[in-house]
Amino acid sequence: MAQRHDTPEAFLHKQGVLFASSVKDEGDMGDRDDDAMEAIWKNRQQFFMNLGLPRGFVTAAAYLKLEHGDRIYETRGAEVRRCDGLYTNVPGLPLLIATGDCFPVMVFDARERRVALLHCGWQGTRHHLARNLLEKHWGLEYDAPRLADVHVFFGPGICGACYRHREEPAQLNDHSLEERALWEDWIRRESDGHYYVDLSGFIAEELWLYGIPFENIRSEATCTYEHPELFFSHRRGQKARFMSVVMLER
Repeated sequence: MAQRHDTPEAFLHKQGVLFASSVKDEGDMGDRDDDAMEAIWKNRQQFFMNLGLPRGFVTAAAYLKLEHGDRIYETRGAEVRRCDGLYTNVPGLPLLIATGDCFPVMVFDARERRVALLHCGWQGTRHHLARNLLEKHWGLEYDAPRLADVHVFFGPGICGACYRHREEPAQLNDHSLEERALWEDWIRRESDGHYYVDLSGFIAEELWLYGIPFENIRSEATCTYEHPELFFSHRRGQKARFMSVVMLER
């Protein structure tokens, strides 16, 4: 098995790619239709400044307005798009997402110099959002040698030990037996009678089986539920969200 010799931060720095998430102390970054938005915009501006970016980049960004579905679009400029995935090859264009337990997943194609930001919660994962990006949007076929140029990084999200369901997720009944078999290692029933779902494990295995080298998939991520001192968590009943940004540096 190939070994990793650098940290995700060191690798991305060398590649000229920014991938970062805000923390709880930086404030609420979510999308809401209430009086809190003025403060949220200030939090976002400060987050950008903390990253060493001009605060004006906040208004020059492409935002994912989440649907919990499977739509992915290319973007080339500032916009707000209802979808669960955006990708671009435009240097200096930030892609932004606000989440509370779902994984912000960044995909980087080193050869084509393009990045994607995906919203991978239960819905996005069962709709194979990351695999569809590669196959349907980037035209990278199963087990193609070009997949060696693709790198995947997970931002903070809820881990398999904490993502609990009272019943087996009903949507699995819509899948074929082959599809259900893919989930066998990633949904388990514990002695408390609940089902626990490991989203990051499923996504990482799915992309590895598709052909991305193991060493290119960085699925180690801080659990949002286990670390309330660092991140907001939907499962903890919080409305606030943290923000993740992906950008090709100029």
